[in-house]
Order: sequence, then C-alpha cells, then structure tokens
Amino acid sequence: MSAADRRAAILDAAMEAFATRGYHGTSLDDVAAAAGVSKALIYEHFSSKQNLHDTLISVQAGDLFGRLAAAADPRWPLSSGCGAGSTSSWASSRSVARRGARCFATPPTRISARSSSASRPRRPRRSST
Repeated sequence: MSAADRRAAILDAAMEAFATRGYHGTSLDDVAAAAGVSKALIYEHFSSKQNLHDTLISVQAGDLFGRLAAAADPRWPLSSGCGAGSTSSWASSRSVARRGARCFATPPTRISARSSSASRPRRPRRSST
C-alpha cells in the first residue's frame, strides 16, 4: 500500500469515527484499528488528533466549496482562494466557515446602505411631546 493510499485510509477511517463517536469520543487507537494501520503510522502523516481532524475538515470543506463554486451563478465572481484547489491554505477547521462565507457572500452588484434605504418606506417619527 502506498503512502497516499495509507493516508486516504486513515482519513476515511477518521471520518467514520468522528461522525459516529464525535471528536472527544474518538481516539487515534480507534482510527488506527479501523484503517488497519498502527498508531505510529498515523503520527507519520499527522502531528496530532487535532491536525488529523483539521485536515479532514479542510478536505471535506474544499470538496463542498468546489461543488458549490461549480454550481454557482457565473455572474457572481468568487473571491480568490475559493474552490477545491485551495484547501491547503485553510489553516484550521475554525477558519473554514469564515473562508466559505467569504467565497459566496459577494453579490454581483453591491447596494449601498444609502440607496437601499431610499427605496424603503420610512417609519413615522415619534413626537417627543
């Protein structure tokens, strides 16, 4: 089995374990047993359980955002760093939501607060007496 195959097996086993038992309920021993590798081999690919989890989240988020980008309206340009090819720049699972929101939050035209409030009816002001 090649190193890439072992890494993929570890990630698959980790995804299943984290999905069924959660982060705190999963040990690296559980992941190693499910992947059919030793715990030491996991440490050759990932520095810690947190690093394994962050990598798994980044890979999954990159796949998801890549599919969303492919299906997005072409009139809405994506911010740089979005899409499936950009997962290596995502430092941790904590940044995934922020980065993903930035990828898809830019509408094709921006409406300023001044112009959008002009089209709304104004509420009557309360009298101070």
